[in-house]
Amino acid sequence: MNEWKDNGLPVATIFYPDGSVARHQMGDQKMIDGLYSMIGYSVNQWAQIDRFFFELTHLTLGTSEVKTAIVYYRLRNQKERIELAKELIDATDLADLSEAWKRLYAEVKNLSPMRNAVAHQPLRLESTITNVSHIDPQNPTKIEHFMWVDIDEKELLRGEKRSKRIEFADLVKYSKQLHALTGQAKEFVELFRKRLGCAT
Repeated sequence: MNEWKDNGLPVATIFYPDGSVARHQMGDQKMIDGLYSMIGYSVNQWAQIDRFFFELTHLTLGTSEVKTAIVYYRLRNQKERIELAKELIDATDLADLSEAWKRLYAEVKNLSPMRNAVAHQPLRLESTITNVSHIDPQNPTKIEHFMWVDIDEKELLRGEKRSKRIEFADLVKYSKQLHALTGQAKEFVELFRKRLGCAT
């Protein structure tokens, strides 16, 4: 029997024609930890972006942080908060910051759909086993693991279209985009603060 470690994941037991038995773990803990790490990082980056949009709202309103918080956090979802900040900024004379603002807002809109999927859709785990006949010693049993984020089957019942599933590689790329967006938002806040003549 092959060596395996019980880590709580499902196990497939295979009985071969030659009488041998093998137990294969259905799932890769390293992959699972890595995917959750990417998701956690993405959520944290969006929390920072939300904080920068609070700062933009605060600067445009020109009032205290307490009053800004009452207005800003009265809105319970991030999309509404960002749209509030946008409406206020669009009503402000940006002068030379206009193009920078358009780029920042466009990137926020571009990356938001994946944020919603990562935050609200379930993770899927699938393992496949091939070459289980054990007849060819040069072609041993092979197990592969796949993990992704996908729309919930129940949500499809109301007519939602199945979107492209989000693979681990997609999350790695997404985390890099969010890191860049966070830096972009931070830089714009500082430029906007100077544009309004506010103290740091």
